[in-house]
Amino acid sequence: MRVLTLVFTLLLSLSATADSLLIAAGAGYKKPLTEIYAAFTQSTGTRVEAAFGNMQQVLAQTRDSGRVDLVVGEKGFLSETGLFDRYLDLGRGRLVLAYGLKQLSGYHALAEPKVERIALPDPKKAIYGRAATQFLERSGLLPKVKDKLMILATVPQVSAYLIAGTVDAGFINITDAWASRTRSPASTRSRRRSMTRR
Repeated sequence: MRVLTLVFTLLLSLSATADSLLIAAGAGYKKPLTEIYAAFTQSTGTRVEAAFGNMQQVLAQTRDSGRVDLVVGEKGFLSETGLFDRYLDLGRGRLVLAYGLKQLSGYHALAEPKVERIALPDPKKAIYGRAATQFLERSGLLPKVKDKLMILATVPQVSAYLIAGTVDAGFINITDAWASRTRSPASTRSRRRSMTRR
């Protein structure tokens, strides 16, 4: 509820003089933000235009368009750009290892032969791709699984590949893990042990 209140408060401060707002965010935040935007529009009458993509796309749109009113993303990633001078903490993200039909006993199972393909968002463009790479490096798994890795553009794309059964496991954020469970509860389960991104 804290995140919802903070987002509403922030949106209200922006909407005082606007007919509409353009908010750009990482694609992995689409489901909860879309719900928040709809509630905000219904409550205030101010329309929210949403732009979602990997964070490099979001940053390019923010920098080049001059139209973006608010960006939602990971503070460390955003602060590296020099584009922003004000930040509001909306919550904490969490890296999740999700898997499809093949049961995994934990993250060490990624090195087992039964796991053939592991998806992650592009580490150069998406914060959860960067977090997944750091996790694999720190856990010592990267050398064992590097030939199994499939780099995709965004967190939702990783989830789509998991749901379709194209990959055996994938790194996503907790928000998309929850959304994926509602789309296909029997085929996507997640493991969160030892993978917190702060």
